[in-house]
Amino acid sequence: MSVKTKKLPIGNIKPYWRNPRDNKEAVAKVAQSIERYGYNSYITVDKNNVIVTGHTRHKALKQLNYTEVEVIVLDLDEQKIKEFRIIDNKTSEIAEWNDDLIPELREIVEIDFVDDFFDEDLSFVLDESTGSESYNPVTDENVEKKSKELTDKFVDPKQLYGKQFEEVICPACGEEFEVKR
Repeated sequence: MSVKTKKLPIGNIKPYWRNPRDNKEAVAKVAQSIERYGYNSYITVDKNNVIVTGHTRHKALKQLNYTEVEVIVLDLDEQKIKEFRIIDNKTSEIAEWNDDLIPELREIVEIDFVDDFFDEDLSFVLDESTGSESYNPVTDENVEKKSKELTDKFVDPKQLYGKQFEEVICPACGEEFEVKR
């Protein structure tokens, strides 16, 4: 399926009259994001320029006095448009943050700006997530070095009879290990 985009005057984009989401609390934050990073996540519309997804972006763009924006025109029948509108909104509610997998937070220089987008205090999230130092990419050299450090901590499960051990799962690779206590 190809994606068709077109530029539209912002006044020609029509909000869907039955939009199920109350987005007024999010508009200011989306406007901040657009101001800082640009309009990078397009509004989708049907063949009549009615918004399918992107009501909050639309309000934010109007608030920022945009006069024209690029939109994605969906080539779906009316039933699929209804389904997509609901499913797109609902799937964003299902996703959750895995705090241990957001090392980029440690690399952000202007963390105060990003902190404004979170309900919880980011310093707490960073303190509670894995590690406290900057994220370093995994390399063969890093793996070999860490492997040498950990060699004596991991044992063959057959040797554990009568010994205390603990099963752990590596947060990086998901592999299960048994570790001496």
